[in-house]
Parts: sequence; C-alpha cells; structure tokens
Amino acid sequence: MSKCWKNRLRRGFAGSVVGVLVLSAIAPTASYANFFGRPRYREDDNPTVFEQCAQELKASGIDNTQAMSACADALVPEDLSTCVLRITETTGISPQTALSACFRVRRPVELAHCVVSIRQEVLTTPQGRQNPGNEQSLNKQGTDKSLAPDLFAQTPTLQTLGELELATLDRCRRSLLPKRYGACVVGLSREIPFVPQRILDSCIDAETYPLGN
Repeated sequence: MSKCWKNRLRRGFAGSVVGVLVLSAIAPTASYANFFGRPRYREDDNPTVFEQCAQELKASGIDNTQAMSACADALVPEDLSTCVLRITETTGISPQTALSACFRVRRPVELAHCVVSIRQEVLTTPQGRQNPGNEQSLNKQGTDKSLAPDLFAQTPTLQTLGELELATLDRCRRSLLPKRYGACVVGLSREIPFVPQRILDSCIDAETYPLGN
C-alpha cells in the first residue's frame, strides 16, 4: 500500500473517532431531549411556576393527584394552568375536559384566548340583533329577515350553548394558530350573520383547505 493511501486511511480513522467522541459528549440524554436534541422542558428551576400551576389547577376544580401529574409533566406549567383556569372561569366546560385540551396543544394560552373570545363575542351574543351593522347590511339588500330566521337566532339555550362551547374548544385545539382562528370566527360573525356553528366550521376548514379544494 502506498504511503499516500496510508495517510488517507489514518486521517479518515482519526476523523471518525473524533466525530464519535464529540457526538457522545454533546448528545443529550433521551429523557431530557426530543428527537432533534432540543430540550423537552424549558430550562427553569424556579419552584414558583410549579406552585402557580398547582394553585390554578386546584382553583379550576382539578384534584391534587391530577394537578401534581399535569404540572410536573407540562412544558410550561404556568401556561397550562392559566389555560385551564380561564376556560373554566368563562365557560361551562368541565375542568377535566379543559385540562385535556390545554395539555395537548403547544400554545395553551392562545387556546384559552380563542375559546374565551369566541364564547364572549359570538356564542352568547344574539346574531344580528345586537350588531346593527348586520341588520342595516341586510336591509340594504332587501332581504326579508322572516325568510331566514336562523340568521337572527336568539341567544342559544344552555344545552345548545354547552354544545357550542365544546365545539369551540375542539376547533381551537385543532387549529395550528388558535389566536388567529378565534379572530377569524369573531371577525366574520360581526359582518356575516350566519349561525355560530357554520362560522366555526368555515374558519377551521379554511386552514385545512385554504383554496377550497
């Protein structure tokens, strides 16, 4: 074997050994990092965030055992508890259902904002009747409101409201951008007097099929 080839082999072997040693030194353990080597948890050693999480979850109606497990495993404990607390304080959604949804998303605070804003500005507001702009718009077009009573539905009954709240939670959770989804539902409902269910579906469908295909 020529001297040139021997030198090449030595350099290749040395490079491989160095590479293995470097990777071994910098690769985080599986319990700490995800597949791409990023930390699964935020680097935070402040006990206050876990204390806040437990307090807010218990205030929401979550028992001690569930609160302990959820806060211990949450990526951002205070965001998780804030999400659950805001949803349970504003809606009739059960604490366990809210916790399950908040725990499964990457943006729990945005999820809560989405649910609360839609609940306050769409679900509990009579469509068209408390928004003069809608009625004026339809009157200019000569639309007879008696022919489309569903467009001007009164405030939903408690049972219907509960179903709409759960539908809202589900769609806000499914959205990649919950805050934008909430803005879509609220904004369209101010100008287009459709029943809430249809607007909820339209905004989530637009994320999946943006061109309507």
